[in-house]
Amino acid sequence: MLYTALSEEHQRVLPPILDIVQNCARHERICWHISQNNATGARLAVIADLDYATSLLQKSMLEQ
Repeated sequence: MLYTALSEEHQRVLPPILDIVQNCARHERICWHISQNNATGARLAVIADLDYATSLLQKSMLEQ
């Protein structure tokens, strides 16, 4: 059930990503903070990424 929900979200979010390089940079930033043992920076980076994904989901759902 969880896999199905995640799969549906990926199908909704991945196509609208306009700049894949910027998206990868966002994830690299998260990994960098984790590798530096910077919990606060990692947490803030994850929150920023989730906010971006949420905005894409909301936009996708409004378009349907």
